[in-house]
Amino acid sequence: MRKIWKYSNKNGFTHESDLLTDEEPLAIIIRHRSNEVFLDYPLSITMRTRGSEQELAIGFLITEGIVPSIDHIEQIEIGEASSNQLLNDQSVTIVLKTNFVFDPEQFRRNFFASSSCGVCGKASVDQLEGHIRYIPTHGKPLVTSDFILSLDEVMRKSQRVFNLTGGIHGTAAFDVNGDLQVLEEDVGRHNAMDKVIGKLALNHQLPAREKIVSVSGRAGFELVQKALIAGFPIMTAVGAPSRLAVELAEVYGMTLIGFLKKDKFNIYCHPERIAGAT
Repeated sequence: MRKIWKYSNKNGFTHESDLLTDEEPLAIIIRHRSNEVFLDYPLSITMRTRGSEQELAIGFLITEGIVPSIDHIEQIEIGEASSNQLLNDQSVTIVLKTNFVFDPEQFRRNFFASSSCGVCGKASVDQLEGHIRYIPTHGKPLVTSDFILSLDEVMRKSQRVFNLTGGIHGTAAFDVNGDLQVLEEDVGRHNAMDKVIGKLALNHQLPAREKIVSVSGRAGFELVQKALIAGFPIMTAVGAPSRLAVELAEVYGMTLIGFLKKDKFNIYCHPERIAGAT
């Protein structure tokens, strides 16, 4: 349960409680035999809600073509590797049978070089918060509730592919006047965020200290992480944030808004940037 500041045109700001979907990282590790010794290879980190960790790891290995079937798995070990109080991470170690040949270099290319989610390609849980260098200035920029309410409509009207198909994610960056600066669409929500950040970088507009980023779906940990790395002080989402996303935004000073509609929204942390919220 999380205390939030809820805004609607009818009631203004009210203090309420909200339930957050849990989201935590799971490290998937491959233990394989090489030259008569067993080696651990950190294959991937995926964000998930706790439960069915073994099934998740096995399904990932099979669907990604790492093992053809469960017959090549000798043992599965669940570990708590929580050195980071924020992340509260877990790990699953898949011990492969000694007669199964595993080539780490093949999967290093697949999951590190081409990973597009910002999390799944990380070899270490310690990297999850990585490279957040810009801490937003307290209370700046200061915007109004009407400003926040206007963002979703502007974004929706500008999502050309979504308006045609209904099956794509969008990310947009606005300036403090509410003018749309960049909008990108992609089937992957993480790709859409990366495209916006890349375009701002090409235009020498990072860190984005005087901009607001909006996403068309939920606010997951990995999207908040990317937005913080780019320096955005305010992030809005049409959907819900996860618990871990809220905690990350709170620790690093970002104003995180969820359930943004045409007449209401929820502020989950750092309400001081929205006039009248505090």
